[in-house]
Amino acid sequence: MNAVSDLSGANVVRDTVQSGTGTVLFVSNTSIYGGAEKHLLDLVGKIPDSELRLVILCTDSDPFTERIAPHRHLEIARCRKEPKSILEWCRIFRAYRPNVIVFIHGVLSSFDCRAFVAARLCGVRHIHALHHLIPPPRPPKIADWSLRSLALRIAGWRSRHLISVRIAAMLTDQTVCVSHAVKRGLVNEYHFSSAKTVVIHNGVDVRELVPSETNRNFIREKLGIRADELVLVCVARLSPMKGIDILLDALARLMKSGHSFKCIIVGDGPLKTEIMDRITSSDLSRNVILEGFQSDVRPYLQAADIFTLASHREGLPFSILEAMACGLPCVVTDVGGNAEAVESGQEGLIVNPGSAEEMSDAIAFLLTRPDVRTKMSKSAGEKARKHFDIDFQMREYKRTLMNWR
Repeated sequence: MNAVSDLSGANVVRDTVQSGTGTVLFVSNTSIYGGAEKHLLDLVGKIPDSELRLVILCTDSDPFTERIAPHRHLEIARCRKEPKSILEWCRIFRAYRPNVIVFIHGVLSSFDCRAFVAARLCGVRHIHALHHLIPPPRPPKIADWSLRSLALRIAGWRSRHLISVRIAAMLTDQTVCVSHAVKRGLVNEYHFSSAKTVVIHNGVDVRELVPSETNRNFIREKLGIRADELVLVCVARLSPMKGIDILLDALARLMKSGHSFKCIIVGDGPLKTEIMDRITSSDLSRNVILEGFQSDVRPYLQAADIFTLASHREGLPFSILEAMACGLPCVVTDVGGNAEAVESGQEGLIVNPGSAEEMSDAIAFLLTRPDVRTKMSKSAGEKARKHFDIDFQMREYKRTLMNWR
């Protein structure tokens, strides 16, 4: 049965550990529901009820409770305020007495080292970190002597940031990365131990993600798209990192070159108003359809002919894997693990990030070559089924999380 607890450093929930049952505590500080959060619910859904007690601790908002109906053995704990001290973290960890803690990193600095120190002080047997996004380059050394630079030197921001990341890495038994690109970033830029840093690619339900003529026709009829029109689809949060502005510039170039197409953008986010204005100013209103957030993106993928993503940073996007499973050739940027999923010329085309011209040329190439699209469609579906099946990936996660037994 689902349980939701509310706790803080001062008010700790009662201990409800069942006799003979190990506890895994997943720690998340997200404020939105995205790929990493869906991935976490997929993971706990693959662990049988009787094997472990599973708890998600939300230190920010709670995007999970309304979505956990199928996961009846999952508990949600909420902090009234984000823990700031080692003592506050210790109080929370002692309440749950976890055998394993998994810190879910949406970005590198999601948690500072105090949380990891507290876990060690509380005697947690295994500490894991799951990294979903390629880390940024290390902060450069402060070279000038401006007042701001002097203040940063005095505050020691760069040193404190790097030391915190390094301590957290040292106290972690195993760091799991969703792509080799993420691992390289952590090992090369931040000196994570290569031996303790492993790669388990993201996975999707390849049995649910298959082409569907029924859904294709339904979505096209709903959006007023003819059966013979070529349709692009982009599934992404409307945030700066996803490069929607680059995609729209590429689409404007395509339109001016005389190409006929429709583009469905599925997602919501802080740039929605700006993107709507850009669509209008670029005269793309008849070509681009904003569909907002959709809990089920499958029908939109099944309605399309090409998937595209112009992001600037990634780990390994679920949207690409879902599109491949639906048999869509992909035009994506060479960031994060994108190229680990899409081999350019096989499952789609890889372009440099930030280049509307390259994105436009790649899409134009596929729009005008149905034989290439057919070949890439087949390759994409086969690769998704062979390498990105969620059941295989979740078995790997389960084995990793339960190796303390």
